[in-house]
Amino acid sequence: MCPELSNRAEARLFVALVSLLIGFVWLTVIFILRMDPLLQPLRHGSKFPEGYESPERLRQTNRWLEGIFDTVTLLAVLCFARSCRTDPGGQRDWIEERPDLFHGDLSDVDEEFEQHLEMRGNSVLEAFEHEVGMNVCKFCRMVKPERVYHCRVCGSCVLAMDHHCVFIGNCVGKRNLKFFFLFLLYTSLASFMSLILFGRCLVHFSYGNQFPVRTLIFMWIIMFLSFLISFGSLSGVGFLLGWNTYLITRNLTSVEHQKIQSDPTGFRNKFDRGTLKNIQNVLGLNPMLWFLPVRTKRERRWRRDG
Repeated sequence: MCPELSNRAEARLFVALVSLLIGFVWLTVIFILRMDPLLQPLRHGSKFPEGYESPERLRQTNRWLEGIFDTVTLLAVLCFARSCRTDPGGQRDWIEERPDLFHGDLSDVDEEFEQHLEMRGNSVLEAFEHEVGMNVCKFCRMVKPERVYHCRVCGSCVLAMDHHCVFIGNCVGKRNLKFFFLFLLYTSLASFMSLILFGRCLVHFSYGNQFPVRTLIFMWIIMFLSFLISFGSLSGVGFLLGWNTYLITRNLTSVEHQKIQSDPTGFRNKFDRGTLKNIQNVLGLNPMLWFLPVRTKRERRWRRDG
């Protein structure tokens, strides 16, 4: 998590909440697959539906579905954990990106020089920006390369910061953007699968079974709650997935996209290097590893021109 997060307890609370919701939906899906109504004794006069070959065949199908859902959920959890624990892009990453750029702390600038600048109506920051031609952060008082933005929640500057996500208790920046994107992807897939499996379970209920009343009530309650969670997750996370896909294909962050939209002079996207290279810049050069939560060899520099 961010080293200077002002409220670590709040961050842990959100992370725990997300973990709890994922675990609840996962347990519900596993429960309904193993307690499939068609695998229970049917009501008197009910017959096994003709669309299924046999109860054993259905049990085998459920095991396959359970394995697929477990895999997708596990990938979502791994990506979530890496999004939370990975440094989004601190000063060490600035040096890797721009070794030619001066990196220093402005807090020790000569006091006499600072007073001289203030008498001229300028600050130390303005002097570096205008006279030296370097970007500086007025909060951290640090010289920084292009595409580094300050997060007021973390109290630090992050390379290619997109936003601060309360649900992972961390900023989304260059180093953890891939993990965050894959978390959105696998969470959307898991939510979609769970909704499909809930609907399938309802169809199986229609053929009749001999569940005790208490078991039926329990199943309906957890299915209803899981349905709400999965539907809300698919709606919200699916939207974020589409938005982040758009930004990745254009090699932009949310901060930079906002600047483009608010710039009346028509700010040009100078970071766009073509769709394929933009994707490789985030997911890596090896397509075989694009959808795995592993760090890959990426291009060292974000070239300004294509």
